[in-house]
Formats: sequence, structure tokens, C-alpha cells
Amino acid sequence: MKILRTLRWRLLAAFFAAILTSALVTGGLTLVGLRRAFLEEKSTSLLMSANIAANAVRPLLGRASGEELQALARRQGEQLGARVLVFNWRGEVVADQYGQLDGQVPGHPDVQEALAGRSGTSVRQLDDGGVLYAAVPVFSGLELTGAVLLAFDLVPLETSLRTMARRLVLASFAGGLLAAMGGYALAVHFTRPLSGLARSARLLADGNLGTRAQEQGTSELVEVAQAFNHMARRLEHEDRLRSLFIGNAAHELRSPLASMKVLAQAVLEDPGADISLHREFLRDIDREVDRLSALSDALLDLIRYQQRDRLKTHPVLVREAVHTALDRVHTMAQARGLALEVDVPPGLAWELEPSWFATLVYNLLHNAVKHAPSPGGQVQVRARVEGGRLVVEVEDNGEGIPPEHLPHVFERFYRVDKARARNTGGVGLGLAIVREIAAAHGGQVGVQSHPGSTVFRAVFPPRHVP
Repeated sequence: MKILRTLRWRLLAAFFAAILTSALVTGGLTLVGLRRAFLEEKSTSLLMSANIAANAVRPLLGRASGEELQALARRQGEQLGARVLVFNWRGEVVADQYGQLDGQVPGHPDVQEALAGRSGTSVRQLDDGGVLYAAVPVFSGLELTGAVLLAFDLVPLETSLRTMARRLVLASFAGGLLAAMGGYALAVHFTRPLSGLARSARLLADGNLGTRAQEQGTSELVEVAQAFNHMARRLEHEDRLRSLFIGNAAHELRSPLASMKVLAQAVLEDPGADISLHREFLRDIDREVDRLSALSDALLDLIRYQQRDRLKTHPVLVREAVHTALDRVHTMAQARGLALEVDVPPGLAWELEPSWFATLVYNLLHNAVKHAPSPGGQVQVRARVEGGRLVVEVEDNGEGIPPEHLPHVFERFYRVDKARARNTGGVGLGLAIVREIAAAHGGQVGVQSHPGSTVFRAVFPPRHVP
């Protein structure tokens, strides 16, 4: 049944089995210990009693009549609480407290030991129960004249132990049931947050991204709930970014398409217009096509850099990769009258994906060149090892980024100055691509800015190549 596979019922069964097993084992060992302790103590006392009986029998053995020995055996048995049997040196019973074995030679092993001059005790199981025996030799001077055997009935003890065992089993079952009930209550208490967490997970899986789990229960359950809520917030954030991304992408696509539509309609509706005007319209359409192409390439790049399994790192000379990126922005920087500076140690090498790293540096340079003042602006690229990590910085001396925009500059399609960005040909994905490339390498990016200085920093984890 499904209910029996739940954690609550498994905990209940575990509590019951643990308590029952523990009680039975502990009780069983206790009963065994009690029986052993009783037998040890009784064996010592019975051996002493046998010696007392032997001392009483010694003057009569071999001299008194059978009736006198029989009477003595009865008196000693009543006093000592055990059956008394007296043997002569041949092993014959000369006196039995109960008068059943008179004249017989039972060949009892303990009696044989006693007739050999050795005292001892033993426990033997008979048909009607266990018996504890104690046998001692009887000496007259140095001469062995016989032996005394005491037999103590263990049936009452065994009956008491069986009664205790039955009570132990019943008590163990009762304790197990009580423990199971307590375990079930604890299981309900501890699993209630898990049930709530499961419900929250199902709601989240159904698309209710605003779902949050209650942070309650033990510290471990609270930690799990906090991790779940953190995941839910991240999913909600990612979903919001995805919606914004789709909306921004649609807007970015619609704007050039609308411009191209207007220009094409103007040409179609006025075929007699001056050819130079048509050419101007066609040039505008060509620029919009370039914008669409750049946007398409940027979107494909963004998707590609999110596929971390495609990251294949190799030793890269950082200075060479920086100069490759500088070559791509050199013409633009020269046209704007900017000075480009490089501060990278010549032999610095790092485990990187070469083309991805070059794209990261290029995007940061391209962004800096666009925002540096023209003419007279400066853009500097720096790279160094700091705390075992590779740090790459690109700084420009432009107008800076207002503080309220700093947390958002790496978001997709985010522009500090939308009109200016479109005039410079940006699509709003360059810095988002920078963040994805750094994250793919296990690194991170950041920005610090104030009027006259904006520094973008990319930090890569320790993968230094000696």
C-alpha cells in the first residue's frame, strides 16, 4: 500500500522495531544474567550445605543403622531445603531423604567425583525440569567413607523466569506501541514541513513562481526551505528577465522593421521621386538591415555563451588576446580621436576559451570607446594576477554611469541612454554577453563609475599557466 511507503509510517515502524528489539534483547540478557547469578550464588551455598550435611553424617556412616541415617537425611533435607542422599564408599545409597533410592547404585557423575575425593556442583536437565547438584566426600580421618549429594529443584526458578519472560515480551510490545505512537507524533511533526515543501514544489512546477515554502521546523528543514525559496526567487527573477528579454527583443526587431517598412512604402508610393532620394532611402534600409543582422548575431552569441558545455579552455597569452581585441576597435577609436593604452605583463598566460575571452575584451573595449569623450578621450586595458585570480580591467574617462543604473548595466537590452546607444549602433547585449562569458569561466564581472572614470572589471578563477 502507498501509505505504508510514506516516511511517517516508516518512522513508526522503525521506532516500534527499535524499541521492541532493544527491550527484548536487554530483557533477555537480564534474565540470563539473573539465572546465572542465582545459580552461582546457589551453587556456593548448596556446596556449603553439603559440607554441613557431610559433617553430620560422618560419625554415623558405617556405624549407625539405616533407619538412623534415613532420619538424619530427612532432618538435614528439611533444614537445608534440598534433597539429601548419603552414599557409602562403594557408591550405594545408604540414606535417601525420600526413601526412593535406598540400596541402589545410581552412578551419578557428581557422586563419582566426590568418591574420588573432589567436591563439585552441576546443573542437569531432567524430564521434569532442571536440578542443581552439590556433592562432597565424607572422610573419617584420612579414610574416605562415603559421599553426600544434595539436589536442589530448579523448577520454581525456571517457572519464575518464564513468567518474567512472558511479562517482558508483553511489556516490550506495550513499550514498542507507545514508542511507535510517540514516533508517529514526531514523524507528523517533522514531516509536516516536508509535506508543505512538496506542495510548494508542485505549485512551482505548475508555473506558480510566486510560491514560497514556510521556513519552519528543525534547523535542517528551515535550511532546506530557505534553499527552496532562494531557488524560487531565482526562477521568478529569471522568468521576469525572460519576459523582459522577449519583449525587448521584439521591440528591437520591430523598430528597424518599421523603419524599413516606411522607407519601402515611400519608394513604392512615389516612383517618380528623385533618384537621389530613392538612394538615400535605400541606404537607410541598408543600415536598418545591418542593425537587424547585428541584433541577430548578438542574440545567437548570447545563446551560445550560455551553453557552458561548449567551453573548451586552453592556455591563452592574455596580452596577445587583448591586442587582438584592440585591433578590432582601433579604427573606431582613431576616428573619435581616442588614445588606447595597454598595461598587461607580456608573459601572463591563463586557462581560457580563446575566442570567448577575446569577445569579452572586445565588448568591454567597444563599450569604452563609445563612451569616452571625443576627441581627447582615453581607454586603458589592464590585466594582472590578484589573489591568485586573473583580473582584467577596461577604463574610460567618459561621463560615467549614474548610480541608479549601475546594478542593471549587465542586463540584456539595458541602456543607460537609449537614444545615444541606438545612434552608436549598440543593441544592448554586449555587456550581457560579457557577464555570460565570465560566468562560463567561473568568474564574475563588476563596474565602478563616477564622472571622469568608468572601470569594468572581469575576474577569472585560479587557472594560471606557469
